[in-house]
Amino acid sequence: MLDKLETRYQAQLDMIAGLTDPAETQVSVIQAYGGELQVWNTYGSLGKVLRDAGFAFPAAIDAIEGNERQVFSGESYPEFDADFIFVTYAVERGETPAMARAALDEVLPGWCEVIHACRNGQIVYIPREIASSATYDSLTALTQIVASHVVGRDYTPLEQ
Repeated sequence: MLDKLETRYQAQLDMIAGLTDPAETQVSVIQAYGGELQVWNTYGSLGKVLRDAGFAFPAAIDAIEGNERQVFSGESYPEFDADFIFVTYAVERGETPAMARAALDEVLPGWCEVIHACRNGQIVYIPREIASSATYDSLTALTQIVASHVVGRDYTPLEQ
């Protein structure tokens, strides 16, 4: 059974790679909580999918060791800008995408004007329960979410 799940997951990653060049697309996963910007090197299953698919990450995220979380001030937002930014929200706490965006605004008012991905409508909000769950079901869901938001779509690339 595990072999079948792993084979299916790999086929989904191959589908993403077959439709786009992940190495040419930079992604970031950020979260605001308690007035702080929180960032992980690999954010749960979402980070696993993004890394396994071969997407590029900003240097500031790659510099975070292992699965450690680091806290940053709002002035650091530009270090985490990317072609696409994924933001999570906790449905079990009654949060919505609008609340996740407001939390990011609490860290840095007007952040959306500063961040390329936000100015260009390239922010993807995902329920934290899916993004951090450690199941093959979540990996399947996340490969489909990533594919539907990133693959085969016209977007404005972040100029490095």
